[in-house]
Amino acid sequence: MRFKIDENLSDQVKDYLINAGHDAHTTRDESLNGKPDEQIAAAAKREQRILLTLDSDFSNILRYPPQEYFGIVFLKLARQDNASVLRALSRPVEMLKQYEIAGTLWVVTDNDIRIRE
Repeated sequence: MRFKIDENLSDQVKDYLINAGHDAHTTRDESLNGKPDEQIAAAAKREQRILLTLDSDFSNILRYPPQEYFGIVFLKLARQDNASVLRALSRPVEMLKQYEIAGTLWVVTDNDIRIRE
């Protein structure tokens, strides 16, 4: 899978995804830090990448209709430290082996994953 990692996530997330066999770029890699959400979403779409973020704006399906993207993973966690993020991320990464993410929004919480089309 190909991921675009939003600026609110650390490089450890990128390393985790690469070590799991995925292609991952951060917004920092492409000088997109501080850019409007629309630019980040457009870059993810253009590059055919799954957008991985802690930014709740991307969970708005009216603003970012899932069917227009190659997948959006919004991490809605009680704690956003690296250990909590990596622990939560392990679940959707494992699920990607069985489920198609293109055209969907995955909301990952501490306890479950909700998938919206």
